[in-house]
Amino acid sequence: MVKNLGGNKAKRQGRKHAQPGHAQSTRRAATDDEVYGIVTKMFGNGRAEVRSIDGATRTMIIRKKFKGRNKRDNTVALNTWVLVGLRSWEVRKADDKETCDLLEVYNGGDVDELKQSVDAPWSVLTTAARSNQTDDGDGTDIRFVDERTQKYEDLLGAEGGTDAADALDWLAGDGADDDFDIDDL
Repeated sequence: MVKNLGGNKAKRQGRKHAQPGHAQSTRRAATDDEVYGIVTKMFGNGRAEVRSIDGATRTMIIRKKFKGRNKRDNTVALNTWVLVGLRSWEVRKADDKETCDLLEVYNGGDVDELKQSVDAPWSVLTTAARSNQTDDGDGTDIRFVDERTQKYEDLLGAEGGTDAADALDWLAGDGADDDFDIDDL
C-alpha cells in the first residue's frame, strides 16, 4: 500500500527549532576574564568595537550563538550593554587591539538591575553611551543640494534678511504673472 506523504509540513518545521521557555535571571560576571562593556561601533561581519568597564577599547566577536535564529532577543546594536569574555590565553602583538567574545546581551531591565546589584564604575559606560548619541545641532550632518537651492539658502541666511526676501519675492507668486500663455514662448 502507498504511504501518504502529503499534508501540512508547517507544524513539523515550526517545532524543529522550538525551545522550552524558561525564566532567565540576569547573568553577571563570574570570573576576572568576564567584563561588562558597551558597543561603540558596529563593523559588520560579526564584529564590533566595545568599550569595557575598565576603560579599554576591544574588538568583540559575535559568536554563532547570537546569530541567525538566536538573534531575536540578542540583538547587538550601538549603545547595547554586553558581557564579554576576555581572551587571556591569546598571544597578540603589542600594537594590536585586544579581542573578546560576546557572552551576554543585556536589555534595558537587565541594565537597571546590574546598576543596582553590582558595585562597578558604571560611569565609564554611561559616558560612552552619551558620547555615541547623535547631536542634532552641531552642523556636521551632510546635505546634498543643487547649486540653485544652495544659492537661495545662502540669500535667506545672509545678513539683512529683508534684501534676501525682496530678492526672492518672485517665488511667492504675487499674482501678476499667474496667467501663462503657451503662445508667448
